[in-house]
Amino acid sequence: MGVKVPERSASGSNDWMRAAIYYAELQAAQTFFQTNNANLAGPNATYVRKAIRDPDLLNQLAQALDFYAAPAFEVAMANAAVNPPTVVNYFNTHIFDANPVTFQTNVTAFRNACPIANAGTGAFAER
Repeated sequence: MGVKVPERSASGSNDWMRAAIYYAELQAAQTFFQTNNANLAGPNATYVRKAIRDPDLLNQLAQALDFYAAPAFEVAMANAAVNPPTVVNYFNTHIFDANPVTFQTNVTAFRNACPIANAGTGAFAER
């Protein structure tokens, strides 16, 4: 996708994995930009096509979604009973799974537990 890894948060945790929480929104945006707008017409079509396929557009979306997901992630990390209490351990025990259905269930559970972040992430991505 060309999306850059988020930087460390203010608390210093290496929580780049939180992008997994809004990965579906990034995929949908990429599909929309590259597929739904593939046949633009008119004098500015080439310019617009280039702009909507630029990876920096998805990076800006990821940064905006991170604004909503990062605070929820920090709270979830603080409340999680993982030992040792690391970002990697949290994601390995609470989010990631080799089974795509389980992974999506875990993401949904996280987002349901954080309704403000869920609403912000979902509403932003729908625009």
